[in-house]
Amino acid sequence: MPEIPQPNEGSVTIAGEPVAHDWQCQLRHFLRDRLPPEDMLFARWQNRVIRENTLSCDGSSWLQTPYPELPPIQIGELQWPSGASRYARALYAVDWQTLQAIAVTAWGYTPPESLETFVPDDWGNDNYSIELVINDGVRQLLATVFALPPYRVSGFGRELWLLPLVDERYFANMVAHVATEFAPEGWEELFYELGVDLEIPVTSDPVSLAYGPVDERLWKTGCPAAKALDIGALSVGLRVVADLQAGALRALNASSSSTRRASRLLSAGTSSMLQAGGQCGAGAKPKGVHVYGVRANEKQEYSYAPIGGLGEGAKSIAVWTSWFLDYEDGVHVNAAASNAFASQIATDVTSWLNSGGQFCYAGVLDYIPSGFDDYLSVQVLETDRPEVYRFTSRVYELPAVFLPPAMLTGELNCCERHYLFTLDSDMSASGANAEIRTMDDSRQVEQLHYVVNTLGHFNHMLSEDRGVCVKVRDVYYAIDPNQGGSGVTTGHVFVLTEDLDPTVGETATADVIVSGEAGISASDEITVRNTGQKLGHVGAVGWAVKVGSQYWVVEIDQYPILATAVLDDDTHDFTASGVVTGSVANQGAISVSSYETSSPYPFSFLPYSAPTILNPYNLLGHDGDSILFTWNSTDEEFQILQILPTEKKRIQFRLTDDLSTGPGTTIGAAKFEVIQPRQYLSGEMPDPANLSDPMHLLVDGLDGDYGEAAYNYKTFGWDVVAFHRRESTGGIAMTPGGGIPARSGAGSGGDPFVWGSATCTDVSATSGEIGAGTYTVYNSVDSSIGGDEVVQWKWVGSMRFVDVEGC
Repeated sequence: MPEIPQPNEGSVTIAGEPVAHDWQCQLRHFLRDRLPPEDMLFARWQNRVIRENTLSCDGSSWLQTPYPELPPIQIGELQWPSGASRYARALYAVDWQTLQAIAVTAWGYTPPESLETFVPDDWGNDNYSIELVINDGVRQLLATVFALPPYRVSGFGRELWLLPLVDERYFANMVAHVATEFAPEGWEELFYELGVDLEIPVTSDPVSLAYGPVDERLWKTGCPAAKALDIGALSVGLRVVADLQAGALRALNASSSSTRRASRLLSAGTSSMLQAGGQCGAGAKPKGVHVYGVRANEKQEYSYAPIGGLGEGAKSIAVWTSWFLDYEDGVHVNAAASNAFASQIATDVTSWLNSGGQFCYAGVLDYIPSGFDDYLSVQVLETDRPEVYRFTSRVYELPAVFLPPAMLTGELNCCERHYLFTLDSDMSASGANAEIRTMDDSRQVEQLHYVVNTLGHFNHMLSEDRGVCVKVRDVYYAIDPNQGGSGVTTGHVFVLTEDLDPTVGETATADVIVSGEAGISASDEITVRNTGQKLGHVGAVGWAVKVGSQYWVVEIDQYPILATAVLDDDTHDFTASGVVTGSVANQGAISVSSYETSSPYPFSFLPYSAPTILNPYNLLGHDGDSILFTWNSTDEEFQILQILPTEKKRIQFRLTDDLSTGPGTTIGAAKFEVIQPRQYLSGEMPDPANLSDPMHLLVDGLDGDYGEAAYNYKTFGWDVVAFHRRESTGGIAMTPGGGIPARSGAGSGGDPFVWGSATCTDVSATSGEIGAGTYTVYNSVDSSIGGDEVVQWKWVGSMRFVDVEGC
C-alpha cells in the first residue's frame, strides 16, 4: 500500500496516532456503494444497550425519551449529542501500523514479533479511554473516547481499517438502576444516585420546589439508569449534557444553557468562525399549558398556566404528569400547589422557547455543550491539497418545545389508586382481608384481598367496617378508616398529653388521633380512665373504648410516639462544646419557641408539655435542619434521636498517591484532591483536611482512583462512603526468593482452582526503585513464577493477579 501523506496544516489523532487523511474523500465515496456506514456502523453492538423492563409499572412507555436518532455518520466525522441516553460516536480510517499502535493503548494488545500477515481474532480484554484530538492549525477539540473493534476495508488485506469511537455514555447505557427501598431526599439526590449507577459524576442546576417530590418510578422501579436520568431531568425543566473531557454529566436549566451558548457564539464571532445559521429566536408562542394530573377517582384534570401566545394559531400545550390532585369532599385541597406546579412548567417551557437554531462554523469549534443542543458534528471536508486539513463544525439545536412523554413528579402516579374496602374480619395491627371496590362503590375490584394497616398500632376496625385504601404496585394500604358500616367502633386511638397513673380509675387528658365515634374528631381532647396497670407517659399512644360516658383505657403503647421538628434559629445549633462527661442535661437543649413540629403520622401531635428538647448524643444541627425526637419515659424528657440536614454534605475526590486502606485509615490532604464539591462546602462546613474510613474499603487505593466522602455530624470530619477504581489498573512488583507457586485444583467436579500466592515487594513504575511496601500477588496459571523476578500485576476485583506466564 502506498504511503499516505501526512498534512502539515491541521491533524486528527487517536491516542496520539494520526489517522489516514482522506483528503479527496475517495474512500468515503468508495464505501457508500460497498460498506455504507449507516448500514454497518456499530451494528453488532446496538442490541447490547439495555432495554426497559416490560414487567415494570404500567409497561415502559414513560421511559421513552424524546431525543431523536442521530443521522448516519460519515467517515471522518465526530457526533457529540446531548442527553444521557445517547452517546457520542466517530468513525476514522487508519492504516495497519496505526491500528496496532492504538490497539496497544486502547485494548492492551500485544503485537506478535513475527507473522507479518497475522490479523488477530482477539484484540484483548482491556478497555481503556483514549484521547481524540481534532486540530485545524488554530483551534483544537479534545474528547475522551473509547475504541470499538475495527472494520476491515480491504477484504483479505489488512492495509486499511475503519475505527469506530464512542464516549463513556455508550457503556453507561448498558447499566440498570436497581430499585431502592427509600426515596431520594430530592431531585439533586436522585441525579447523584443515578450517576453512581452509571459510574459517571452528575451535577445539577437547582430544581424548583414547585415540582414536588420525585415520582417513585424513577427510584423504586428497576430501569435503564441513563433513560431515568434523562426523563427525570426533563420532568423538572432540565436537560442533560456531557462534557467532552471531564467524564461528567450536567443537568442544565435554560438560564445556564443560554450563558453557555452566548459564550460559544461570542468566541466564534470574535474569530469570524460562524459562516451560516444562528439563533432562531422565540416566536409563535403557545397560548399556555394544560398540565394534567390524576384524581383519586382516576379522573384526569388539568391546571392551566398562560405562556402568552395570541391569535388563532396559539394553542395550549397538553402536558401529562403524575401530579396528584388531592380532593376532600369535593374541595381541591392542594389547589395552590397544583397551580404553582403548572406555573413552573409554563415558566420553564417559555425559557426554552429560544431554540431550534442551526450553526455552521469554519474549522474546529471549541465546543461548550448547552441544553439547547441536539448534537455537535465536526467533519473532515474535501480539499485539493493532501497537506491541508479542512474542517466544518455544525451545532444543531432541539425543537422549541421539548418535553418527555410524561413529567414524573408529584406525590402519586399511575400506579396508585384509591379504593373503598370493607373488612372481612377484625383488623389487626398488621392488616386484614377485605372486599375492594371503586371509590363510587359501583364496581368490585377484588372479592377478597389483604389490606395493610398503616393507621398506627391501635386502629381497632371491626369486621364489616369500611375505609379508604390506596393501591401501590399490587399492595393495598389502609389510609382512612370508618367510612360507615355496621361495625363502627365506639372508641378512639389517643395520644396522652399528660402522664397517666397506673391506679384503677385514675384519669389523664389525651388528644384523639383516630376517632370511632360520631361527633368526635381528630385532635379533640378527651379524658381517659385507667383500667389498672396501664402506666402511660406524655406522648404514649393508646386505645380507649367508651363505656357509658367514660373512656376506659384498653391498651397503651409503651413505646412513645416519634415526631419531627425543624430548627428555626442558628443560636440553637447543637454542639459538643462545653459538655461535661456524664452530665449533658443542659447542653444542646432547644426551647419550645425555637422549633416547629410536624408528624410522620396521619394525625396531629404537639408536645404541649415539653419545655425543652434535649440533645444527649451531642448531634450537630443548623437552622432549617429537620430533627427526629421522642419522649424518654425513663428520664422523663424529650430527646433528639437524629438530625437530618437540609442537604447532604458530600464531596467527590481523586487520590493523588497510592495508599493501603482498612478500618480507621486516614487519608491525608496531600494524598487526595477534591474534584466535585458541588454545593456541599457551604456555611460552616470546613474544607476537608483529611478523610477517614470508619467502615471498610474493599481494595487498596491507587493514584488516580476516585471516591466519595460525606460529612460526619458527630465527629465533624469527612468519612469515605464510596471508593472505586477508574484509571489505575495494576502495578509492578518483585517476587520473593521462592517465587509464586503454580495454581492447583481441576476447577470442576468439586475440586476448585486454588491460586498460588506469595508476598511481593512493590516496585515504582516511574523510578524503578524497589519500595518498602508489600502485598499479596496471586498466580492463576498452572506453572510457577520464578524468584526475585520483576512482574506486572493487574487488579481482578479486589485481588492482584500476576500478568505473566509461569516458568
